[in-house]
Amino acid sequence: MNRLSVPLIALHAVAGMLVVGSLVWHLRERENRLDQVRARAETERTESRRLERSIALDEHLRAGLRQRDTYVVELLTRERLGWQRTGEFSPPPIPPAQRAASVDRPR
Repeated sequence: MNRLSVPLIALHAVAGMLVVGSLVWHLRERENRLDQVRARAETERTESRRLERSIALDEHLRAGLRQRDTYVVELLTRERLGWQRTGEFSPPPIPPAQRAASVDRPR
């Protein structure tokens, strides 16, 4: 029985090391995949924020067009036709809430 117990113990030890090694390898693979998913999620989060800002800007412009705001009409016309004087910077459109507040103020 002693002659068989030493090889069996060695066999179990090797099998145990293989199982532990396999588990460590799978853990590292999952960590790599998790890092990839996190990076992709961050990229998509950034893109979502950019799109939300773009949508908000478009909604403000559309509201200005509905109100026939001359500033917005001129801004969009000049942008579309590429009319820009040398050294001129086009300002961003004023959100409708701020525009309404500035119009309501007495001069």
